[in-house]
Amino acid sequence: MERDVLKKEMSKLLDEKFAPVFSEIANLKSKVESMEETLEQKTYASLKMVAEDHLSLTKKLDEAGLTASGKVRLLVQINNLESDLKKAKEELLRADGPVI
Repeated sequence: MERDVLKKEMSKLLDEKFAPVFSEIANLKSKVESMEETLEQKTYASLKMVAEDHLSLTKKLDEAGLTASGKVRLLVQINNLESDLKKAKEELLRADGPVI
């Protein structure tokens, strides 16, 4: 009997002591989920735009009648610029958090 009372008191004490910690964890979890959702939405939209622009540029190059080597050179430059943009974005995200 006394043991049960002691267990209940210990449990109550632990709940009181850890309540702020659990609250903060829940708050952080909510923020992380919100950031994940935002990043997923923005990343999907950005990737879709990049893909569409890449396709558009490829079509324009074809329409312009550029030589095969000229197309490849321009596509390589485009890929390099996209890579540089991605690196810059990652650095911004690391330095400041998500850019909205």
